[in-house]
Amino acid sequence: MARSLSVLVASLSLAACTTPTLPPLAATHPASPLAPEAAVSAPSTALGTLSASSGHPASQARGTAAAGRAATVYACPMHPEVRRSKPGQCPKCGMTLVPAAEAADGGHAH
Repeated sequence: MARSLSVLVASLSLAACTTPTLPPLAATHPASPLAPEAAVSAPSTALGTLSASSGHPASQARGTAAAGRAATVYACPMHPEVRRSKPGQCPKCGMTLVPAAEAADGGHAH
């Protein structure tokens, strides 16, 4: 009895392996390898149309940076968020503040 049951289970398992596969996808189906590629639209230019007078914080920061280029800003090489209008020491780590351009270029060298 047990042997006939195991033969039945084995034959059903083998029968499942012989079932036909799914039909191939039509060439118009998006998942088909024969489907044409979708058209890619041009990138948006909406962000490029903002002006400095738009009130956008990034636009205001650019305008402020352009107006204050004559004044040197000093920053910590390890903590670039620490900025001062004159040379001194970083309040977080005690390093000497350097001009902000140097702090951005010579930060972490690892």
